[in-house]
Amino acid sequence: MSLKEQLPSSNSENKSTMPDLPGLGEKQTPAKSSRPPPAEKVSDSKSQPDLGQLRDLGGKVWESAAGLKYGPGSQEKHRLLHVMKHAEDQPDRPGKHGVFDGDGVRKNILALIDEAYLKALAGGKTVNKKKEGTRVVYTVDMKRPIGYVGGRVGNQQGNPKAYRIRIVLEGTDVISAFPL
Repeated sequence: MSLKEQLPSSNSENKSTMPDLPGLGEKQTPAKSSRPPPAEKVSDSKSQPDLGQLRDLGGKVWESAAGLKYGPGSQEKHRLLHVMKHAEDQPDRPGKHGVFDGDGVRKNILALIDEAYLKALAGGKTVNKKKEGTRVVYTVDMKRPIGYVGGRVGNQQGNPKAYRIRIVLEGTDVISAFPL
């Protein structure tokens, strides 16, 4: 996949696709009105941003619906490209290589990372948090298969299913994210 296909372009729908945040774009009832809110947009406690969507912050930095930022860096020159290396197996790669389910579709993979990040922030028994200098490493058990282990070792083991996601952050800047 080329760089152009993997990175959102300034002309792509991703730039104008804002997360569906409660209160934005909804009809508003005046504060002193006795009218109930419009029935066609009833928000419930389960409403959340459309995970996996990115918005352009400028300077080649993109922010996910959960607030994670993907910007320049890594061997691949951009963190999105680095994360998308985990969209398909690299069978000749030494050791293990976590591969996300999601058919290589960036939005599906980023939605899964957003979901794991929100679980990490909530904490609990399924979350392991470790500080490594300026970085925070979350390992989140998603309690369902989210990919598989590839690379040389994973292939030798029959590509076992991965249930956990490791997210490496500096603040909210993504350094890496991959299945375990």
